[in-house]
Amino acid sequence: MATTISRTIYTSTNVHVSPKALTGAFTGAGWSHLSGSDAILNTAQNATFSLNIPRADVNVFGVEGVLDRPQLEAETATFEFGFIPELSNSPARAETLTPVDMNSLIADTIAELPTYAAAGAAKVGRVSDALMNSATGEAAVGALANFTISFTGANDDAADPADRGGVAAYPDVAGSVSQAVPVKIGIIATKATVVTPQQVSLGVAVIPVPGVASTSGLLDESFPDGDGDNLIESCAQSASFAWDVPVELILCLGSDPATDGHALGNPPGSASFTVEALKEQLVTQVDAQTYVLTIGDYTFTLAQGNIDSRTHNLAVGDLFGSYNYVIGGTGDGFTVA
Repeated sequence: MATTISRTIYTSTNVHVSPKALTGAFTGAGWSHLSGSDAILNTAQNATFSLNIPRADVNVFGVEGVLDRPQLEAETATFEFGFIPELSNSPARAETLTPVDMNSLIADTIAELPTYAAAGAAKVGRVSDALMNSATGEAAVGALANFTISFTGANDDAADPADRGGVAAYPDVAGSVSQAVPVKIGIIATKATVVTPQQVSLGVAVIPVPGVASTSGLLDESFPDGDGDNLIESCAQSASFAWDVPVELILCLGSDPATDGHALGNPPGSASFTVEALKEQLVTQVDAQTYVLTIGDYTFTLAQGNIDSRTHNLAVGDLFGSYNYVIGGTGDGFTVA
């Protein structure tokens, strides 16, 4: 008889994020869940756990191969996941990462004294004492909007239940849990309502920066609606955002590289919006502006952004030309509401 293979598939797990401490709350606008409770990503699409252990080879006279491979730097654990954003009228929205949650995670990454997060998925992996180091998202015609978030911190894949910070325990096998902690895996009590293309409010509002002169003739509203609402509505085909602030793990002399790494964000980092449209816009814009990109209920604001690049393309057989813009700024000037 062939050996039975035990497998792990997506229906047996779910992604969660929470403050590390049971009574913790994140910096900034706070945490939209009960104090210490975890956010469950009801629309998670993928999850990846990675652990990097830096080692050094010690070679000596008279010995073939290495004498030892000690760990000299702090090991780094990362947890990355993708999810489809939900609408505010979704019955399950209260459980997921809301705009308030994302903004709080950003605020802690650039804070002097951050509140740390725990994030993970059963049967995949978990990080603790972590900070969010990147967030990206995209909305495009003909596709569901999707966000990807990454955390960097300490390996907590086999954490003691007392240090779970309210995060659901990992099941050992289906239906069996080693810790007496409430478990939320693979089951959504109420159906989630995801952001679909017709619910994407795809415009980039341009708000002048105080004290900075605005360029005249900034907006061309002749296509498609000419409503004068200060939105760049040139029949956008896709829009995306990217936020990144490096997170470094710091060690002190006398600390154990395997367990004592201390995560700190290293601002300013970078942030950007990318817009693909069917009509040229922002061609005359050269001054710094505050740009706002809205995807569903998530409003992303980039303070004092500038056009870093633009590409216009037209070819025989094309129904329209394509006009791509990349608007750049810094990670510490990026907020979510």
